[in-house]
Amino acid sequence: MKSLLENALIKKIANIPVVWNAAQSLIGANQWKARLYPSVFKQKGGTLLDFGCSGGNVTALFLDFDYFGVDVDRQAIQAARNKFKQYPNVKFFDLDIIKSGFKKNFFDHILFAGTAHHVTNDELRKIIEILMENLRVGGQLHFFDPVHQPKDNWMTRFIIRSDQGKNVRTEESYRGFFSPDKYKINEWRVCPSPDRFIKFPDFLYINITK
Repeated sequence: MKSLLENALIKKIANIPVVWNAAQSLIGANQWKARLYPSVFKQKGGTLLDFGCSGGNVTALFLDFDYFGVDVDRQAIQAARNKFKQYPNVKFFDLDIIKSGFKKNFFDHILFAGTAHHVTNDELRKIIEILMENLRVGGQLHFFDPVHQPKDNWMTRFIIRSDQGKNVRTEESYRGFFSPDKYKINEWRVCPSPDRFIKFPDFLYINITK
């Protein structure tokens, strides 16, 4: 019983946003994602939707775009607005696209990064369909999310269990959401996280053109 209580307390502390973000920086996760996410954009510029943008965690990486950040967390969106208020090309919206929708046939790029494991399977299917509607013809969806793998060590598995998102999936399970019969998949690969003693999960990257 004591062990269960201790584990629950550790998870509760780890899920405090400030603590979690500090831990991610300490183990190099934030720095790695800051290199990884922009690296898949072949050209800068155009309209970009950052879905699940939180408090503008990666906004600074995409200031060369006409940037739209969307999240359901109103407080996080207000913090992002305050942080980037000097940039007229950066806009933030607190809304649930499943309920209210957003700009259809509008975006050149959509970044859906590190958010899918925070939603259920049903929600994920709806979100993918809506995001594809938001893309203009020829636009691209850039999808990133951590994945379970057989090679994960005990520390990686602990990080996954402690994550705020409770739906970390396997690479194989994502094939059920991104069928090549339905979507034009340009790239599908697992991006290895830095190989350190504290090794966080590898990320799956999927590039889809509308």
